[in-house]
Amino acid sequence: MRSIPFWILVLCGVVQPVMVRAADSDVVIHEIMYHPGNTNTGGEYVELHNRGATPVNLFGWTLSDAIDFTFPAVTLDPGGYLVVCSDEVSARVYYVITNTVGDFDRRLDNAGDNIVLQNASGVLIDVVGYSDGSHPVGADPWPSEADGVGPSLELHSADSDNALVDSWGIGQPCTPGGPNNPVTAGARDVVITEIMYRPRKVRLSENLDPRKGGYWWEDGDDPDGEYNELLNRSGATVIERTGPFAGTVLISGVVTNVGDTFDSNAGQ
Repeated sequence: MRSIPFWILVLCGVVQPVMVRAADSDVVIHEIMYHPGNTNTGGEYVELHNRGATPVNLFGWTLSDAIDFTFPAVTLDPGGYLVVCSDEVSARVYYVITNTVGDFDRRLDNAGDNIVLQNASGVLIDVVGYSDGSHPVGADPWPSEADGVGPSLELHSADSDNALVDSWGIGQPCTPGGPNNPVTAGARDVVITEIMYRPRKVRLSENLDPRKGGYWWEDGDDPDGEYNELLNRSGATVIERTGPFAGTVLISGVVTNVGDTFDSNAGQ
């Protein structure tokens, strides 16, 4: 039997093509908090962003695979953000936001998972597969900082391909419900450039026993000589307000040796 070209079936109305409206395709998965830190009581979330110029009615849309959620009657305005929460009440309190929906069922896997966004017709709109940077360690390009340390995963640009790991950075620590402000993993403005963890100290010692008199050189460690070197590679002066470096002024482009301003035994 001779087959009939697909385009003829479409023209005759035998086959109805499934198409994504331009406005629908403007909705992207924009930020992911899959493993909040221990002090974060706001919970997990997935943020959507409308990068287009037309409002999008999300009623009946779904998030699936990693989590399960069907959107209620809600419209995502042009340039707007919507946060889909694991615990909407807690998220509103902790993150101080109101543009939320929830609660979604199940949980985002801390080791990595897929988040699938479909419209009310079941058409695939967006999908992101993330990881925690340990599958395997050293070869997984996803930033490990988002795995329970505090930051979220944030898309660098709403127009970038969010299926690519290079399109994602880490939050400072997160920006649910608003514009992203990510940095590349390991690429913050202030970086550690040198560590002196075991300085050598040579001492001239004298034996006070007259029977064993004399001098000798004693070689050993010098705990007082330990330091961390920091570099501010941003374009502005940074003043640490809290923590072990509180009060330290880091001038743009200048290397600063931090010695007695931090506790070397505090795990910093």
